[in-house]
Amino acid sequence: MQIGLMMLMVTPCTDWYLVLTALAKGNVELGASILPLNLLLQIVLMPVYLLIFYGGRINILAGDVLLDVFIVLVIPFTLSFITKRLENRNDKLKNIVEKIRDFDEKAEIIFLCLAVISMFASESKSLFDNPLMFLRMLVPMILFFIVNFIVVRFIGTKLKFNSYDLIPLNFTTLARNSPLSLAIAVAAFPDRPTISLALVIGPLIELPSLLFIVFIILNINKRKNKAKSSSEDLPAEAEENQREVNIDSSKEEGEENQKPATTDEKVEKENSVSVDISNLKKE
Repeated sequence: MQIGLMMLMVTPCTDWYLVLTALAKGNVELGASILPLNLLLQIVLMPVYLLIFYGGRINILAGDVLLDVFIVLVIPFTLSFITKRLENRNDKLKNIVEKIRDFDEKAEIIFLCLAVISMFASESKSLFDNPLMFLRMLVPMILFFIVNFIVVRFIGTKLKFNSYDLIPLNFTTLARNSPLSLAIAVAAFPDRPTISLALVIGPLIELPSLLFIVFIILNINKRKNKAKSSSEDLPAEAEENQREVNIDSSKEEGEENQKPATTDEKVEKENSVSVDISNLKKE
C-alpha cells in the first residue's frame, strides 16, 4: 500500500485537473499549457522516486513501463491528432465534432466518472478482499489535500497571482494522475495487487475532496467579487448623496428668496416712499 500511495502522491494529474479548473471557473488555457511539463516530469521522475524510497525492494522493467505509457498516453493523443486533421477536411465529421463540443461540459464529468468506474472494475476482487485499505489511506490523503491547498494559495498570493490564474495552480498540485500510475503499477508489480488497489482507491477519496475544494474556491471568489463590487459602489453612492444635498440646498435658498417681506422690511419701504413724496412736494 505504501508504494501505491507514494506513486499516487508524486504523479501530478494530466487530465481531470482541467475539468476541475473549468468547474471552478479558472484559467483552463493556462492549466493546459503546463500539461506537457507535468507529463514529462512524472515519466522521468517516477523510476527515480521508486529507487530513492524503495531501492532494491522493487524490480521495474523499463520496457513494460514504456509500453503501458504508450497505451495510456500516446494512442489517445494520436487518435485526437488524426481526428483534428480529418475534421478540417471533412464537413460531415466537423459537424459531428461540433455537436460533441456543445455537449463538452457535461461530457467532461461523464467521462471522468467512466474512467473511475473502469479503474474500480479492473481491481474489484482486490478491493473486496481489502475493505479496510480505504480507511488506512483516508487520513494521509485528506491531510495532503488540506496542506497542499493552503500552502499553494499562500504562495500564489505572495507571487501576486490573480484569482483566475490561481485556480489552475491549485488543481495542478492537488489532482493526482491515477490512470498513469495504475498503468505503471500493473506493469512493474504484476504480483503485488495491493499496489494497484491503492491507486484505485485514491480517486475514491480524491474526487469528492477536489469537488469540495471547487465549492470552496467558488465561494471564496464570490465573496471577493461581492466585496469588490460593494467598494466600487461606495464612491458612486457618496457622489449621489452629495448631489442630493446640493439640490436640497438650492431648493432651500430659492424658497427663502420667495418668502413674503417681513414687517421691518415693509416699514422700511413705506418710509422710503414717504421721503420720496415729500421731496417731490418741495420741488
